[in-house]
Amino acid sequence: MNYIFLAFLGLLLVIFQTTLSNLLFSGEMVLEMSLIVVIHAGFRHDLLKGCLISFIIGVFLDCFMGSVSGLFALFYIVTFFMTKYFSRNIYAERAAFLMVYISFCVLLAGVTVTAFYKFAYDVDKFHHLWDVFFPQTVLLALLGPLLLKLLCKIEVMPNGGNTRSVQRSAIG
Repeated sequence: MNYIFLAFLGLLLVIFQTTLSNLLFSGEMVLEMSLIVVIHAGFRHDLLKGCLISFIIGVFLDCFMGSVSGLFALFYIVTFFMTKYFSRNIYAERAAFLMVYISFCVLLAGVTVTAFYKFAYDVDKFHHLWDVFFPQTVLLALLGPLLLKLLCKIEVMPNGGNTRSVQRSAIG
């Protein structure tokens, strides 16, 4: 897939999730569907493509969220590498595992962001772990396995739904 097209899709995803969050939650909570895409990239893509997807989405999220430049980009790359490691060592097709893993990643994102603001700006936002990040964690944990299956189906659409590689027959 063309990397410029991936960047465009990353931008569309961040715009969609930001708009959806503003419509549903008045901007109080963001459903980070982009984190699900990063987790999907860790399970399904090679190192270069997955890192690029994670970085691009992280940069766009940094721009749209108004956070410190590079915070989400760094966190998404770390999440990609963590997922890549787990994908090699654990059978991650079960919905229960995916729900727990997504919950862990979302809570880790919340703790990372609040800790960064505490240490960098001395702004205490840890009270948002319960009223913002916990509901976000529950929603994404419930939606995560479905979104990951949807991403797998979307990914094979250009191949006509065939997940096997094309093999040339011997011409004799």
